[in-house]
Amino acid sequence: MDYTAMFGGEPTERAAQEQQADWTELMQKMDVTQHILTSVLSELPSPGPKVSEPNKAKAVVNVTAYLRKKLANGEVRETRNGGRGEFELWRVPDPAEESGGNQWRVSKLKVIPAWDEGGKEFWGAE
Repeated sequence: MDYTAMFGGEPTERAAQEQQADWTELMQKMDVTQHILTSVLSELPSPGPKVSEPNKAKAVVNVTAYLRKKLANGEVRETRNGGRGEFELWRVPDPAEESGGNQWRVSKLKVIPAWDEGGKEFWGAE
């Protein structure tokens, strides 16, 4: 996961369950969250009789996010931001039934912000 353009630091490498747990913990601190991904552009070979199914793919999306939380003192803080997400994906041979048979997994995500309203004040407030 690479959020360095938003928060600094270094990209991290972690298991999916670990990342999901961190996102869940973060989002539970919010009163309202919304992430909208649009204009998905995937990079895959054109299908054809001489083309084998790819095991890797890339995708780029536009993303807009809105988050709101109420602070301990009752003050409400909110942030809006948007930018681009760059994904690298890989295909698993036997998808688990609980995933609905989806063979694709995210192996890399890089967030590239384009605009931000209230982010610095939002993330520093508890």
